[in-house]
Amino acid sequence: MRIFTFMRPLYRVRLLTADSGDLIDIESGNPDGSYEITGIYPGQYIVRASSSGYINEYYNESDIQDDAIQLSINPNSEFENIDFSLEQGFTVVASVKNKHLPDGSFRTGLEVLIDGNFYGALPDDIDSITVTGPSGPLPITKDDFDYLEQWLDFNLNYSGSPEIGVYTFEVSSGGYTATATDTQDVLRTLPLIDENALSPIDGAVISTSTPNFSWEPIEFADDPNLPIYYRFEIYDDDPEQSGWRIFATRYDQNLHSITISPNLLEPGKTYYWRVRAADADDWIEVHNRTATNWFTFTTADPLGHSATPGLELFNNGIGAASWTQNAADPSTVMEHWVRVVDYDGISDDGSSHSVTVTYPNGGPTYDLYFIEWTHKRKNSHYISMIR
Repeated sequence: MRIFTFMRPLYRVRLLTADSGDLIDIESGNPDGSYEITGIYPGQYIVRASSSGYINEYYNESDIQDDAIQLSINPNSEFENIDFSLEQGFTVVASVKNKHLPDGSFRTGLEVLIDGNFYGALPDDIDSITVTGPSGPLPITKDDFDYLEQWLDFNLNYSGSPEIGVYTFEVSSGGYTATATDTQDVLRTLPLIDENALSPIDGAVISTSTPNFSWEPIEFADDPNLPIYYRFEIYDDDPEQSGWRIFATRYDQNLHSITISPNLLEPGKTYYWRVRAADADDWIEVHNRTATNWFTFTTADPLGHSATPGLELFNNGIGAASWTQNAADPSTVMEHWVRVVDYDGISDDGSSHSVTVTYPNGGPTYDLYFIEWTHKRKNSHYISMIR
C-alpha cells in the first residue's frame, strides 16, 4: 500500500482497522512528503493523519472517524494520491453526567478531555473553558475545574442533577477554540451499590498475587430490564490526592467479580479501589452513574500464591481426545482440555497460570491456551488442539 501526500512531511499517517479503530501502523513520512505503508494484511482499513498542533484528519477530508472512507486492502493493493491538508488547532471531547454519590446526594459531572495532539503545556496553556447548558451559560470558568493529568481531563462536579438538554463546551488556547457537545437525555436514580457486600473488606491485607474482588449487582426499580454496566478500578494512591489509576475494566453488564492478573500489585503497598455502575457501556454514552466509596487494601510482603493449583481432567475437561475431520481430505486432530482449580484465584485473562502437556515416550511438549473462566474465576479451562 502506498500513500502519497505531496506536501511538506509534517503529518504522521496512522493506519487503523475499519471495524475497531485499532492502530495498525504509523508512518512518519519521507522528505518529499510521501508516505508508504507496506506489509498490511488483507482487510478493511481507514487512514488518519495527525500531528501535534493540528486537528486529526481521516481520509477523505473528515475529522470524524465514523465518516472515514474505508480502503479494501487486497494482495498487491496500491493506493495513490490519498492527500491530507490538516488544519491548525486542537479538539476536545466533553461529557455531562448525573452522579449518585454514596452519601445519597447527586452531583452534575462535567468533563473536558483535551486531544493528545494538543501543542501546548497542560493545564496552563488552556486559556478558558465555558459551558452553556439548556438554559444558558453556566457560571463556571476554567479555574473551577480540577485537572487530571493522567487523562488530560478537566473535571468539575457541582451539587444537584443536571438539567435535561444539550450542553456546549468551548475551550480556548492561543487563538484557537475547540467545541464539543453532549446531551443529558434522561435522569435516573441508579441505586447505590451495597458496600457491605464488597469483598475484600475495607483495609484488608491481601497475600495472593491474584486477588479476587466481588460485589452484588443492582437493579433499577423503575425499569428492571434496564441493563446496568459495571466498572472496577484500582489506584496506586488516594485518588483525591496524587493517585494514579493502574487498572480498570471496561463497563461490562455481567461484571460482578474480577480476579486481577499477577505482577500488577507491588508487595507491601496500599491501594485504593472502587466499583462504578452506569446505564451505558461507553463513557460518552453514560447519562447516569453511581459508585462506591473508595476502599483500600494492603498487599503483604512478600506477596505470593499460597494455594496449590489442581487439575481436573474428567469433570468439565476431556484430558485427551482425538478424531478425524474432513472426509474429503482426512486429518487427525488431538485435543487436550483440562480445568484448572485454584482457590487463590485465576486471573480473568488466564495469564496467572500456564498449562503444558508432554507426550509419552519422549514426545514433544505443548502449551495449552486459556479459553474461559467459571465460578468467579476460581477455576478455568485451558485447551489445545494439535493437528
